[in-house]
Amino acid sequence: MQVLTVSTRVPEPALAPAPEPARDQIRLLLMQARHALATDPADAERCIAVAVRLLPQIEASPASEPKAFAAPVMQRGGLAPWQVLRIKALVEARLAGRISSAEMAAAARLSPSHFSRAFRISFGDAPKAYVNRRRIARSKAMMLESGDSLAAIALACGLSDQAHFCRMFRRFEGMSPSVWRRLSGGASEPVETEAEWPTVAVG
Repeated sequence: MQVLTVSTRVPEPALAPAPEPARDQIRLLLMQARHALATDPADAERCIAVAVRLLPQIEASPASEPKAFAAPVMQRGGLAPWQVLRIKALVEARLAGRISSAEMAAAARLSPSHFSRAFRISFGDAPKAYVNRRRIARSKAMMLESGDSLAAIALACGLSDQAHFCRMFRRFEGMSPSVWRRLSGGASEPVETEAEWPTVAVG
């Protein structure tokens, strides 16, 4: 008589599909946002917004997931992913005004000294340099998409005046914003008459 043997081995449970794809998507979105920062800030913002919406899927993932994903700091002393996203959102929302390192540190819930070190690791720049880089990126997008004057763009990007804007733009791009605009095929800047120049109060 032939005896049939039935395997009692229980198959290993499959990993929940949601957390891993979410991590992959967030990683890809942040990489795409990083590449788009200089050329398409709007696309970078969209990528960051989608990544933020995916974060709850990671937070709800099983406790058995690899510690590398559960650790609050991903890059050997750098900022945690949620801190990076929060800082980026804060900077983009406040580019037209003043943004201090202390405000960014508070948003990341870190002391100023700890924040400064962690920021350099995660962003590869000091906070002030990163903010200035984002101002220039936004100014480039505005020059390509709108016909606003350089003075108006300077103010919209949090720079004190057109001269300040030109100095900073040259430092980052190696040419004046007007030359960059022309070479890049940006929208034509309106010609202002002396009567349209803003009046500055003295004294």
